[in-house]
Amino acid sequence: KTVPGGRVVSGTMLANLAKSYVDAINSGQVPCLENAVQALAQIENAAAVREAVSRYEELIGKRMKLPTETVEELLELHAECEKEATEVFMARAFGNSIQKFQLELELNLKEKKEELCRKNEQVSSDRCFAILTDLSQELEDGIAKGIYSVPGGYQRFLEKQHEIEEKYHSVPGKGIQAGKALEEFLKSKKSVAESILQTDNALGAKEKEVEAERARVQEARLQQQNLEREQAKLKQMIEDEKRSKEEQISQLQKKMEQEQKAWQEETDRMVQKKLEEQKRLLEEGFHHKASEMESEIERLKNCNAASILKAVFDGVTGLVVPLVQEGVKRLPRY
Repeated sequence: KTVPGGRVVSGTMLANLAKSYVDAINSGQVPCLENAVQALAQIENAAAVREAVSRYEELIGKRMKLPTETVEELLELHAECEKEATEVFMARAFGNSIQKFQLELELNLKEKKEELCRKNEQVSSDRCFAILTDLSQELEDGIAKGIYSVPGGYQRFLEKQHEIEEKYHSVPGKGIQAGKALEEFLKSKKSVAESILQTDNALGAKEKEVEAERARVQEARLQQQNLEREQAKLKQMIEDEKRSKEEQISQLQKKMEQEQKAWQEETDRMVQKKLEEQKRLLEEGFHHKASEMESEIERLKNCNAASILKAVFDGVTGLVVPLVQEGVKRLPRY
């Protein structure tokens, strides 16, 4: 059994369809197939959204290992899972409310992506600070014991700090917060470094000035690097928003074309049946009844499903495309 548009009715769908009829009768209304099908589409499309979101979560759980080394890696995996989840939705959804529920799915998946980005950053930060804490333990012990508060101590302090940085860079799997974590670690040692520098009697005033300037340059360089990484990340997020919109429109267009074809095939079958019935009536001499069927046959022939569905798609395109710009405006800064 199918509903208008050629969608095969499952057992659950048939039960919901029957319930719509019973509810209409119980409320004193005349049962209407079109209304029942619309109500059924609402139920099925809502279920399609839930199924698609569940599929996305399942795929992410299997494929995503946090932290990722780059934002691009995370976004690529998200795009793959989003595409497959949307395909799950499109396979089940039907009717003229598809675009409404597709937008709901899109917003759901966007929230999932944002949550994933936040979690990725947190996992990366936790791992990076754990590594730095472990690597800097000897340095912290030396500071506590005052071994750097002696002539020549500042140079020893710098050497130890450089050693920590080198070891830190060699540790794999730190994730996207590696640079930011290192910047914050060095910033936390800034006051200690300045104190050691000023009390180091092995250095003259000029040498201390040079060392202070070198530290400021290094700090500025790290800040610039992190700023550039943040800008690159924001650019990637904007590009991913555009990609997502284009993918959603592409899949919706494909779905509309499929439904258009199904509607046309169904209309053709109905016309053919009416023509066969009209021919039978003429052969049996029921010319008046056969003539009455002519207007119904013409109505079916003139029922242009293609133009109806094209109007729906054009409307959705007009709704979704502007959201690209709006989505970019509201794009969160991770």
